[in-house]
Amino acid sequence: MKTILQNLLTRMLFFLFWFVSIVLMFFACSPYAPGAPDAAFPVSFATASVPSEQLPFILADTITPPANPMAPEDLSAFPTYAGTLQIFAADAFNNLNGRYFCGIQLQTPIEIKLSDYETNCYSALYLLDNDSENLVQFDHPLLQFCVVGDTILVTGTPIQISDGIALGIAMRYVQPLHP
Repeated sequence: MKTILQNLLTRMLFFLFWFVSIVLMFFACSPYAPGAPDAAFPVSFATASVPSEQLPFILADTITPPANPMAPEDLSAFPTYAGTLQIFAADAFNNLNGRYFCGIQLQTPIEIKLSDYETNCYSALYLLDNDSENLVQFDHPLLQFCVVGDTILVTGTPIQISDGIALGIAMRYVQPLHP
């Protein structure tokens, strides 16, 4: 019986020592311990608004090379075309008779050299969605601030469509050209 009481007493002392150690560590590490100075309690946080023109530079600033998913896309490798936003009939394309799509009447025509004796000249570009490369209508998000007759700049990848009958541009960026 004596060994059972000794065993029980030893376990109770160990538990008491463990509990006191935990409590002392909590109060030693906590800024909310009794007697802590008032400076340990946060009362307010300072915030500042970021001007919208600086936001692309702030999002591009990162230490994660080589590509930051928050950084704006580098469009310097893509050509930009200026033209007047128009509605074009798609009668020349298969299965699209009677439908209308967006395009731009170019300010400067594009001449593509096919061979030594043959060239194609395009004075209009059909606007294509960058992801699907389908012809777009005016409900496309990049055209939400544009109306027919606006002079716009379109940056993207030129693509020959319908076996070279027409030229399209897979839009990456659209910007109105203000006089």
